[in-house]
Amino acid sequence: VAALLALGPPAAAAQALAPLTVADLLAAVDRAFPLIAQARADLDAARGDRRAADGAFDTTLRTGALRTDGEYDNERASLSVSQPLALWGLTASGGLTYGAGRFPSYDGKADTDGVTEYSTGLTLPLLRGRAIDDRRAARETTALAAERAAETVTQTRLSAFRAALGHYWDWVAAARQRAVARALLDLAEARDVQLADAVALGQIAPIERLDNRRAILQRQSALIAAERLLEQRAIDLSLYYRDASGAPVRP
Repeated sequence: VAALLALGPPAAAAQALAPLTVADLLAAVDRAFPLIAQARADLDAARGDRRAADGAFDTTLRTGALRTDGEYDNERASLSVSQPLALWGLTASGGLTYGAGRFPSYDGKADTDGVTEYSTGLTLPLLRGRAIDDRRAARETTALAAERAAETVTQTRLSAFRAALGHYWDWVAAARQRAVARALLDLAEARDVQLADAVALGQIAPIERLDNRRAILQRQSALIAAERLLEQRAIDLSLYYRDASGAPVRP
């Protein structure tokens, strides 16, 4: 037994006996409180939409190559690059084309006579899509949504912290009330022992001890009420104090 005592209590028991501090409580709230987790999930979704909207401004690369045999024996290759810009709905583009061989008359543009042709361009909408277009509107809309989601996370965290701290100090106060009720009952019970000795010796009348017995019953009732209040405060606090899996933990 001495050897077992020397080893100390198990880790789980030591953790159970550790006092619950404000820092521990707020860390648990920030880690596992459901409303905060939901707000963060909404933020991740909003940021994903923002990245998807940014994808409309990705550089686009297109390539192609073809060789034809027969009456129109030819070969052709092409490469083009386009880059949408946020300014005025502009799109910059460039590319090269190569064609050699015999081509039908309706496909004459593909014939570069064995020389690589280079081209660059800049597209600017004059009316529709100049002030705003779908790509820029989606980028702005998703950016605002991501900002709102981030603000919601902050507000949800602050609200949860405030509520958790309120329940925490109610729980602490209930524990102090129970301690006071326990101390008062101990005093009455200790006095009852003294009064019993005094009655046995004939120093005081039995009625004086009877009055103290009434006080003991009242203080026992007060202790039971204090314990029930503490239990209820612990249950209220467990809605915010949770383990790693998100399950409520009664402190």
